[in-house]
Amino acid sequence: MNLSNLKYHSQQEAETLNRVQKTTDVFAYVQWRTVRDSRTEQDVREDFLRSWLLDPNGNWVFSYGDRLNASPFSEISKNNPKKSIIVGIKFTLAGQIHIVRVDQDNILNQVKPFNNVQGKEEANEKK
Repeated sequence: MNLSNLKYHSQQEAETLNRVQKTTDVFAYVQWRTVRDSRTEQDVREDFLRSWLLDPNGNWVFSYGDRLNASPFSEISKNNPKKSIIVGIKFTLAGQIHIVRVDQDNILNQVKPFNNVQGKEEANEKK
């Protein structure tokens, strides 16, 4: 993969995430304590203090000292059944789960497949 392809896909991913983030409601908060590192003179996160997660019923789950865990999940790609595509993230806190999922069609319509971009670049190089 050449650098221009990587840059293009990173930019497309950032634009898609920004668009989704602007239209998404807040469902999690994390509060932590910061301290000044005497060696670097920078503020650093010391530990997690409090976390809140919106459960499926619309109630806020609160936890003191527990981390809000996030793990991505994938499903088989509609365009290529031999590959998987990340479609969401599962957040857990104190036994409660909140899933953020994006429909594959929204992802596939917003980001051009890598092969199409690479094909165009190869065609331009042959000219």
